[in-house]
Parts: sequence; C-alpha cells; structure tokens
Amino acid sequence: MQVRTTDEYIRQAFLFLDGLRQEGQTKPVQIERALEELETALVQLKIANEELEGKNLELATEHYRFQELFNLAPDAFLVTDTNGTIQEANRAASALLLIPQSVLVGKPLSVCVAESDRRDFRTRLNQLSANPVQEWDLHLQARQGQTFTVICKFVAAPLVSAQSPRLYWLLHDISDRERMRRELAALRNREVGFIFQ
Repeated sequence: MQVRTTDEYIRQAFLFLDGLRQEGQTKPVQIERALEELETALVQLKIANEELEGKNLELATEHYRFQELFNLAPDAFLVTDTNGTIQEANRAASALLLIPQSVLVGKPLSVCVAESDRRDFRTRLNQLSANPVQEWDLHLQARQGQTFTVICKFVAAPLVSAQSPRLYWLLHDISDRERMRRELAALRNREVGFIFQ
C-alpha cells in the first residue's frame, strides 16, 4: 500500500537525520525538531494504516456475507450487463438452467430463453431506459431442452462511478403452478362435461 511506502520513507529520513545529529553536521535543535515531526507523522501514519486495514477487513467480511447470501438464495439470481450477458450467477440459477455457474458467466442470457420468447426478451432489454424495473412471465429452456416458465423480474442498478450499468435478475420457477393451473382447468372441464351429460 502507499501508506507503507510513505512509512518506510519516513523511517529512512528519521535514520538519516539521526545520523547527521550524531555526526554533528547540523544544529541539534533543528534535528530534534525534525525528528519529533517525523516521529509524529510516523505515528499518525501507523494509526491511519491500522484504520485502513480494519476497514478493509470489514469490507471483505461484508462482501463475503453478501456473496454467500447471493449464492445460497433459493431463487435464481443473475447479474448481467445491459445486453443481457451474464456476469454473475448464483447456485440456484445454475440448478434451474442445468448449467454450471462457471459456464454461465460470459454467456448471453438470451441463449437460455425459449425461442418463442426471445423477441419479447430483446424488446424488454431495449426498453430499459424507459422502464428500468420490469416483471413478466418468461419461458426458459434448460440445457437439455426442457422448457419451463419463470416469473422474471429485473431492475437496472444505478450507475456507480465509471461502472457500466448492471441488471439484477430474479428468476422464480412457476412451472408447478402452471401445471396445477392446467390440471385444475382440465378438472373443471370434465366436471362441466359430466353436468351436461
């Protein structure tokens, strides 16, 4: 870190001034004052360095905690750029799409969208500036070809410094609910058929 480089520089200056004082080449009062100032600066730098190390540890702990929360969430979470290229994927996303997390990163999310929904998917991405928070039913296609329905929610994250915009996705599998809805409709149709027989 830069602080340690400065710390070493002050130590060298301290040793140099101490050497001059011992050789008697400058006035002792000037050397003593300079040594005191250097010593004060060194103490302040050590304190600042310890505070920075503490903040770094605190940030690393928070990052780990949120990364763990992201990875262990029961629903699929993805982070993409505005083109839909996956930058991060949690374990649930990997399980849902039947693709390892490491393979998902760098792939366009559109390759996991069922062919029937790709145009709508692209349209929604293109409307991002007008509608930065969106929710809709989306048909995905897993690696082995099975199609299923998810509730898809995404939000465009506000820009932070020079970062490019990021989209945060939540994909919740509603295939079971859709299947039960179809079964219930079929049962009702059968009941209506029995009534009119």
